Amino acid sequence: MGSVGTPVIRRIVQVGRGPERPEDLLASVGLRADAPASSWAGESVDAEAYYGLIERVAGADDHALPFRYAEALQADDFGALGLALKTAQTLGVTLQRLMRYILVLSDTLEYALVEEPGGQRLELNGRPHHRRGAAMANECALAAVVSMLRQAAGVHVRPQAVSFRHPPPPTATPHQAFFGCDVAFDAAHDAIHLPAAVIAQQPRLADAGLSAYLLAQLDDLRARAADRSLVAQVRGA
Repeated sequence: MGSVGTPVIRRIVQVGRGPERPEDLLASVGLRADAPASSWAGESVDAEAYYGLIERVAGADDHALPFRYAEALQADDFGALGLALKTAQTLGVTLQRLMRYILVLSDTLEYALVEEPGGQRLELNGRPHHRRGAAMANECALAAVVSMLRQAAGVHVRPQAVSFRHPPPPTATPHQAFFGCDVAFDAAHDAIHLPAAVIAQQPRLADAGLSAYLLAQLDDLRARAADRSLVAQVRGA
């Protein structure tokens, strides 16, 4: 069974507009409302509990929740991972780092970069969309990637297109407003299609020296996360 890092959980709860109190929502997945932000490393929530939490926060008709989450999200929420994304040489390298180190945040996320005419496609692989909360979690994940690219670049990065495997919601207006492009549903991939000009863009804080230091830290964190993930899989079996 997969798990999701608590910075994601806390931001989801923070931007909710439902009747339930944030502290009650956090307590329902075993988290304290008063925990310091710096204490999240290694702390996670079961994936199915995360999907259920999204369903509770969104209620029946809050289709914009994933995009309020992405807009509220800060790269600094993710510690060394967030800073490594901001200090890469290009946004393409930012995406490569996201692919390699996302395990630090969640073992439910697996990204792949695929070459296509005029650019690249970032695919979100291996995650289900078997329930509404899981489908919205995939929307949160891809919206968060676009938000991280925009923060790194300091400009409004716009994909060529975005696609999701799950069926369309009653309205896709929030999706199109956030991404600024066509959004397809019932598609072959959960993916962001990015033009070559975006991939080649340099982040504002690009720094090779700082990057080397951060990547060494992340390699250590990734190894620990891989060990935790393996233990969880064995216990689940």
